[in-house]
Amino acid sequence: MKKIIQVNFDQVGKGWFNIFETSKETYEFGKLKKFLVLVNFMMQDTILTMCRSSVISFMHYILKFCPESTEITTTNSVKNIFNKKMVTEEDSDFEAEPFTEIDAKEHNEY
Repeated sequence: MKKIIQVNFDQVGKGWFNIFETSKETYEFGKLKKFLVLVNFMMQDTILTMCRSSVISFMHYILKFCPESTEITTTNSVKNIFNKKMVTEEDSDFEAEPFTEIDAKEHNEY
């Protein structure tokens, strides 16, 4: 982002958007400071929106696999009841890819 702003405002020279301004007072009242503050707020808002969306997606992902209730009739018979709105048929046989794969080999030293 810094490079984009430098390249686009490099040729401005003297004026409100002078990136080579050395006077702090002129910079404080200039339009360049207001523009950079606006860009900063836009980047913060974008990150906040992306984080909220990611957290909501993760929450729905986790809730798909949490039962609404569990019925235990005997020690060998347990039934999980899922929320119909959250779990679909395609999710019923869900097998996630492992984060890492480890090849297991049998090794006999007899």
